[in-house]
Amino acid sequence: MIHPQKKHQTIKQASRLPLIFLILISLIFAACTPGAPLPPLPPEPTAGPVEPADNIESPPAEQPTQTSTPAAPLVLLLAPSGSDPALLAEVQPILEELTNQEGYAFEVRQSLTNDQLSEETYMVISLPPNPGLERLAAAAGNTRFLAIGIPDLEEAANISSIFPQDNQPGWQGFMAGFIAALVTPDWRVGVISVSDTAEGLAARTGFMNGVVYLCGTCRQIYPPFFDRENQLIQYPLFAELPSEATENEWAAAADTLLARGVETVYVYPGAGGENLLSYLAQAGVRLVGGIAPLEGLTENWIASVALDPSFSLYSLMQKALQGQEISESATALQITHINPELFSPGRQKLAKSVLDDLLAGYIEAGSVE
Repeated sequence: MIHPQKKHQTIKQASRLPLIFLILISLIFAACTPGAPLPPLPPEPTAGPVEPADNIESPPAEQPTQTSTPAAPLVLLLAPSGSDPALLAEVQPILEELTNQEGYAFEVRQSLTNDQLSEETYMVISLPPNPGLERLAAAAGNTRFLAIGIPDLEEAANISSIFPQDNQPGWQGFMAGFIAALVTPDWRVGVISVSDTAEGLAARTGFMNGVVYLCGTCRQIYPPFFDRENQLIQYPLFAELPSEATENEWAAAADTLLARGVETVYVYPGAGGENLLSYLAQAGVRLVGGIAPLEGLTENWIASVALDPSFSLYSLMQKALQGQEISESATALQITHINPELFSPGRQKLAKSVLDDLLAGYIEAGSVE
C-alpha cells in the first residue's frame, strides 16, 4: 500500500513531463528557423612568417642552358706567290671593309688546300696566277669562288670571274677594230689616236690587231690600191698626233685617212675632240667611238666601245659577298649606242662572242712595242 504522501509526489512529477517535452520541441524548432542567430565561430589564427622546417630541402636552382655561338662565315683572299702587289693592295682594303660590313671573318692566305676548306668557308677570292681554283671549287661545292683577272678557267657553277681595268684601252681598241672591219666592205678602216700617252698607243695597237683578227691579210678587192705617192695601201690604217695638237692638225690627220679610201674610223677618246668627230661625219665617214654619240652624228655612228661607269671592283665584290649573281666574266668594257641600220643583230652577236673571248683571256689585244 502506497503511502499517501509518496503517491502525491509521483503524481506531481508525472504532471511535469509534458511541460519539459514541450520546451525541448520548441528549442529544436527555434534552431531550425531561418534567421535564427548562429553560435559564434572560433577566432581565425593570426598570420605571421612561416619558418621553414630544418628537414625540408630547397629545390635545386635551375642551371642555364649551354649554347654555342656559331662561327662567322669566313672569306679568304688568296694571293698566291707571284701575285701582283699593286692588285693585292687594291683588293685587300676593299674586302676588309666589305667583310666588316657584312659580319664575315676575313683572312689573307698565300696557299689553300682542299682539307683547309670547311663549312664556315663562305667565299674564296683569288688573285692570279691561278692557284688551282677548279680543284678547290670541285672539292667545296657549297663555297663560292671569285677569280680576279684569271683567264682560261674551266667553267663551274660556283666560280665567277671579274677582270680589273688593266689594259682596257687596248681592249677598247681591239673591239673597235673588230667591229669596224665587221661592218665595212673591203676592210677600209682606220683609227685616229693620241701618240704621247700609253693609253693612246695601246688603243691604236689594239685596233690594228682587232681588224687583222677578223680579216687576216685584209687585202682589198677594188681600187684604190695605191695612194698619191704610189705607195701600196694596206688596211687597217692609223693616224696619231700629240694630245696638244690643234684642230687643223687633227683635220689634216683625218685627211690622210680619207685620201686612202678609209670609210670607217675609230676615234679614241681625247683625239681631236668633238670637232674631229663632226669633221669626219661631214665627210661621210662612219664612226666607232669611245663615248656616246654627239647630237647630229647618230646616222654615222655604228657603236660605242666604252667603259661602264658603274663598274668597279668594289661594286662587283659587294654583289658577290651579298650572294648576288654577277656575270660570268664581268668587266668595265661594253658595246653600247648601237645603230642597227649599220650594225646588224647577227654581227652584234658575233662581236659579243669575241668580246667574251677577249675578256676571258682567249684573245690577246696586243702590246705596244
